[in-house]
Amino acid sequence: MRALRQHGRWVAVIALNVVLAAAVAVFILGKQRVAFPAWLPGGEDRVTFNAVFSTGQSLTPGQGQTVTIAGIDVGDITDVAVQDGRARVGFRLRPRYAAMVRRDASALLRPKTGLNDMVLELDPGTPGSPRAGEGFTIAESRTTPNVNPDELLASLDVDTRSALQLLLQATRAGVGSDDRARDLAAALRATGPVTRNLRRVGEALDDRAANTRRAVRSLRLISDELGRGRTDVVRAVETTDSVVGTIAGRSAELRAALRGLPGTLRTTRAALVDTAGLAAELPAATTALAPVAESLAPALRSTRPFLRATTPVIDDQLLPLTRQTLPTVRRLRAAVGATNDVAPDATATLRELNRAGNMLAYDPPGDEQGYLFWTQWLSHLAPWIFNTQDANGPIRRGQLLFTCDTLKDVAGVGAVNPVAGLLQGVFGGLSRAGSCPVGPGGATDATSTPRSGGGGR
Repeated sequence: MRALRQHGRWVAVIALNVVLAAAVAVFILGKQRVAFPAWLPGGEDRVTFNAVFSTGQSLTPGQGQTVTIAGIDVGDITDVAVQDGRARVGFRLRPRYAAMVRRDASALLRPKTGLNDMVLELDPGTPGSPRAGEGFTIAESRTTPNVNPDELLASLDVDTRSALQLLLQATRAGVGSDDRARDLAAALRATGPVTRNLRRVGEALDDRAANTRRAVRSLRLISDELGRGRTDVVRAVETTDSVVGTIAGRSAELRAALRGLPGTLRTTRAALVDTAGLAAELPAATTALAPVAESLAPALRSTRPFLRATTPVIDDQLLPLTRQTLPTVRRLRAAVGATNDVAPDATATLRELNRAGNMLAYDPPGDEQGYLFWTQWLSHLAPWIFNTQDANGPIRRGQLLFTCDTLKDVAGVGAVNPVAGLLQGVFGGLSRAGSCPVGPGGATDATSTPRSGGGGR
């Protein structure tokens, strides 16, 4: 904690850098069409399907080749393998689009660019067909690979090839177009969108006719039912009017509820996804709890005498005791608060004392001894230091060492310092007794080495 308080801002900077790096990595991987699993934020599990083609030319998994439905990107190609001389193409779809795939689905391989960057165009099938589960394989009879121009020309016989060559040569030379081949080609290209739109109009008219017949038949059935149930219709209209009036009076609440509905649905969906694992484990857990549930009723019946016997104790003894202790508990609250404030420091102090005790009691390996060993020697030798006494009390043993130079200095300072005068009186005779060497002039040699010592209190 002390390290965190001292270096907290650097820890926060490192954590921020880690979060930013993770966000950038997720962004880059997302742009690289990486499918994240459902347990990551924003990820979802993909559903895998297969399709068998006569050839898998220009298919390269991992290069961003996509799967489309009606021009909408719904997944990507994940695998291409040879199986029985055919190309088995694996692809994965997002769950909401995988639910659209039926057993009569079909697939086409088409180039997206002139470099044969392939895309798998998937027709999910008709709604009346059974739904295709994960791992479903689209048979070769319902798939069509990409057809190259040379394959188309190779399928023509010799006469057709010759006629096509004459047509192309005549078109290139401007025969029959008064040397306006380019204008003719541009006009033909311009009619492409028109023909596509006309086709859409025709399909829409066909659908409109079918829808009109269906609407007329439905209106006839409705009119017949209304004629038979006129009273019910009047009652329904009155009820509808009442309901609409009530809804109009609560429009503000309704708008608020509708605004909160998307968030509620997202939360509900997330909760359902999270409970999927619980739902999978729940049957086994419920089966395992069945013996416990069967034994619960006899156990509850067995506890009834105990509960009857303890109820008076709780009502007559424990509850009055609790009421009596409440004032004391309230008074102890302040003391407990003060104790909580002191507890961290006391804990740290005890921890340091424990560490000091461990250091004193530690016995290092080898010949070296710990502190406790020398403590025993100290307790053994301490009495010998004070084993002599006189009328003034115990005398501590000691030793004083002087050099001849020191004795000379003490002699000069003794006039002003009582302690130095005491030392001069006790040890001054050493210099007069000849313990210090004498120089040529009869004075004490100041450069001599120590020759003696003295003891004292």
